[in-house]
Amino acid sequence: MKTTTVCVALLLLGGTMLYTSCDSTPKEENKDSKEVAEDANKQKFTEDSTKKNAELLVDITAANYHEVALASVAKEKSTDKNIRTLADSLISDHKRVISDLQSLAAGKSVTLPAAETEDAMKDTEKFKAKNNTEFNKDWTDELVSLHKKSISKFEDAVNNNDVNSDFKAWAGVTLPKLRHHLDMLEALQASYAKK
Repeated sequence: MKTTTVCVALLLLGGTMLYTSCDSTPKEENKDSKEVAEDANKQKFTEDSTKKNAELLVDITAANYHEVALASVAKEKSTDKNIRTLADSLISDHKRVISDLQSLAAGKSVTLPAAETEDAMKDTEKFKAKNNTEFNKDWTDELVSLHKKSISKFEDAVNNNDVNSDFKAWAGVTLPKLRHHLDMLEALQASYAKK
């Protein structure tokens, strides 16, 4: 009887362990931070305009995390004093943008990503692997492209009547700084195109 009880207990324990180890339900910690934020916002908001505002905040936040990550890589890898100086400015300014977005989002109960997307992380890793010669040119090309996309999103936000007025006003104030970044990046890009 004692042996049977022990065997049954072991079978139940083993079955439970097998069941939990084979559980195929998706785990939140494996999801991209941006996807988690988007899913949370879809559950919170039902109106299309509110959903679009949340999507815009999520997209812009994720983009800023990526730009901070790429600027951090430039500080570590580049030997070009101008790139390193610009990277410092980008890190400071884009962290401030993220902080502002977090404040705006909190007031609207919008969930934001906490890091760059998985695709952006892969892109950042590619830049870490580049040699210094190709890094500087490729980095400026990438940051010019990213800033053009960001500026376009900000301009759309400023000109779109469906965008929340607080966010629209903030985007209008932030646009000149983004344009200044783009000007500085394009000047660096031009200098590397000549080399």
